[in-house]
Amino acid sequence: MPKNAVKKSYDGRKRYRYTDKTGIRVELRQHSCETVTQFKYRCEEAEKVVVSSINMTFSELFLQWQSEYQKIFCSKSDVVNIQRAFNLFVKPEIGNIQISKIQRFDAYKIVSEAAALGFGQSEISKIRGCISRPYNWSINTLGFSLTCPTAGLITRSKQLPTIDDIDYDTDIHLISNEDLTKFLLEAEISKYYFFYLVLRYSGLRPSECAGLKLIDDQGEILQVRRAITKYGLGGLKTKAARRDIPITPQLREVLDSIKKQLPVKSKWFFASAKGIPNLEAINSAFKRTRANTAEWKKVGRKTKGKLITPAVKFTLYHFRHTFATDAARVLRPNQLKYIMGHTSIEITLKYYIGLTDEDKTSAAESLSKIFIFEVGTKVGTNQHILSK
Repeated sequence: MPKNAVKKSYDGRKRYRYTDKTGIRVELRQHSCETVTQFKYRCEEAEKVVVSSINMTFSELFLQWQSEYQKIFCSKSDVVNIQRAFNLFVKPEIGNIQISKIQRFDAYKIVSEAAALGFGQSEISKIRGCISRPYNWSINTLGFSLTCPTAGLITRSKQLPTIDDIDYDTDIHLISNEDLTKFLLEAEISKYYFFYLVLRYSGLRPSECAGLKLIDDQGEILQVRRAITKYGLGGLKTKAARRDIPITPQLREVLDSIKKQLPVKSKWFFASAKGIPNLEAINSAFKRTRANTAEWKKVGRKTKGKLITPAVKFTLYHFRHTFATDAARVLRPNQLKYIMGHTSIEITLKYYIGLTDEDKTSAAESLSKIFIFEVGTKVGTNQHILSK
């Protein structure tokens, strides 16, 4: 038990005050997701900390923050991503420096070098979080008298491509009808054949599709409430990803077909042999099916022979791009943004909607209906005669 009394704060949460070994007055506050027992245990453990903030290196602080906070309250994917960024960028630069001696210049040097190497804003935010999160935790939880070196630091990655810079042939990969037919014919014997069809008819992210439960089928709508990542069951990508998708007749037929083949006690649409869906297994099955779409001319018994037709090249995520492009022909932008689960309409329009030959032909036909004049050319001259 803590030495001093645990008192109730004005906001209803518990608080605890004590003086550490260095003579600094420290106040701990209960987290929103923390029980009273857990809070008292944290207070007791905090009193045992005898390492001064002056002598602790950043690696020591990072490991303590990771064991006492991140691994308890954060997801496994967050732990893995932050650890990778720490090992690659932060540890070689400031890992052995005392945390009281690390300055803003050191943090700026780390993130600016990552930006110069071409890393995007998402990766730079993780690198910055490797520094700021342990520092803020030590200030708010351990009561260290420090200044976070990333406070007020302005960093930017390389300029993202504008809509005029995007090459739709490479940045937005649309699955052609020929490739889709070839792939689905090969996938009919696969365990995840219906998984690919759900992606095609719903526009879900692969992780969201893997996380579907039977209770998510509400008749006319399909609820998106969870995701299966390569680390297991996890939350959705953003708040906007929590949505209700209308079930079309094609999607209804696929969902009903899945239910007929499921075991009686199954609660997942795409459960693995262990019960919970496995995204890695789905990816592996997809790659095997995709490789089997290649056609070979046999030469001998031990060799594949000569390649006649290469395998299709699309990925699981390209089902989502193709769906968005098809749906954009009939849905308003805000409707499509909601169904795709995007936080901004710019993301939908810039990165998910491609332009097909059919779209170009349709655009020409639509433009021709705008002009009500008939245009004729007088023989032997360059004069144009406009007549209604």
